[in-house]
Amino acid sequence: MAGLRGAAGSRVDAASTRYVDIFLGVDNETCSLAEPCKTVGKAVAVAVDGDTIQIASGVYEENLILTKRLTLLGAGAEETILDGKGEG
Repeated sequence: MAGLRGAAGSRVDAASTRYVDIFLGVDNETCSLAEPCKTVGKAVAVAVDGDTIQIASGVYEENLILTKRLTLLGAGAEETILDGKGEG
């Protein structure tokens, strides 16, 4: 992944879009458009601050802890559902 240099000369990775599809995905290390992840949790784990996670329609039964600055985008409130089953 291409990176930028910060003020102190440290490397800063450019933000990326990660993709999730519960039906077509397989959890991998890139969560790319061509090879989306199956779970939102894997996409969150792979993502870096500033990334966007594009989540396809479906019900994702997961508990997530977000410790990064991320944008989560679904296919719509009635199309993409994150269901923590009342936990977390």
